Amino acid sequence: MPWQALIQFIDAETTSSVRDALDGRSIPRYLLPAHGGSCNLRISYSAHKDMNIKIQSNRSK
Repeated sequence: MPWQALIQFIDAETTSSVRDALDGRSIPRYLLPAHGGSCNLRISYSAHKDMNIKIQSNRSK
C-alpha cells in the first residue's frame, strides 16, 4: 500500500539536500510491518507552493 506525505522545509537548499540524500533509499526492514516486502522512497517536488493545514487530525499531522 503506497503512502504519501507532504513535507515543507525552511529553504530550497535544505529541500534539495534532503531529496538528494533520501530519493531511492530503502526503509530498513525492522521498521516495516512483517509483510516481507521492501519499501523504497520515491521523493519528488510538489506542484504546491505552500501548505495550509486547515485541521489537524490523525490524517494530517
